[in-house]
Parts: sequence; C-alpha cells; structure tokens
Amino acid sequence: MANCFVITADGARARMFVLEKDTALQSGSRLIEKIDLINTDYTARGTDAPGVRTERNTSRQSGPMHPQDAERGRHRIEVERRFAREIAAHASAMMQAKGAGKLIVVAEPRMLGLLRRPLRVAAGKRAAIDELARNHTHLTPSRLHRRLTADEMIW
Repeated sequence: MANCFVITADGARARMFVLEKDTALQSGSRLIEKIDLINTDYTARGTDAPGVRTERNTSRQSGPMHPQDAERGRHRIEVERRFAREIAAHASAMMQAKGAGKLIVVAEPRMLGLLRRPLRVAAGKRAAIDELARNHTHLTPSRLHRRLTADEMIW
C-alpha cells in the first residue's frame, strides 16, 4: 500500500495524519496524527487582535457611511489564505520525507477552495488528491478513520 496522508482543516485548525498498517486491528490500518497546526491569527481576540468593528459608520460629520464588514471579511479570507499556504508547506515536507501515494483533504468548503491550488502544487505528480468538503477537525483519529471508511475514501 502506498503512503496515504489525510489532512483535516478549517480556518482555525489543521491536522495531518498518516494511514499506517496495523494487523492487530480488524480494519487493518489506523490513522496516526503527525502534525496539529493552530491558526493564531484566526483565533486572536482581545488586545492581540486588530481593532475591527462590525457596525456601520452612521455619523454624518465623519463622512459617508460605509460598511466595515466587507473589510473584516477580506481580512479573514487573507488570514485563511496564509494558513492554507502554511498547511501546504507542511504537507509538502511530510510527503517528501515519507514518499507520497495518496492525499485526502477533508476541509470545510471555503478552506477546501483555498487549499486546492497550494496542495496541488505541493503534491505535484507524486500523489493523487481526493477531497471531501466537510469539517472533521474535531474528530478523534479512530472516528475520522471510520468516517473516511464509510465514505469509501480509505479502506
């Protein structure tokens, strides 16, 4: 069996697993967590977070009204885009060290869209990439294995 890597990600967290053979288990394989990344920019609150307000500027003396939600949304996407590049860099290093065969990416839909291009560049022609648009970052390795087996992504 070629090396199989699993990445679960959302805007705040990413986990990377390796599928390893295990003859003691009935399934014959198990997921071993190798890397757990936290996006500190995404989860920042309080004094560390940038001063972002979500209400509208309604004071007529301070100029025209403009929504500040649009700026916050663009900032949030840029933070997630940087995190996606960091995930791809770690995945590339892991695939080069262990040899790649198959890469399974399980991420929330927006993060999956942000991860798609950097991971394809990182994997190159070394690995086949399968995708699943769900947020499974909170699952234990055994529950994640069962879910991926039920979705017929691993066996």
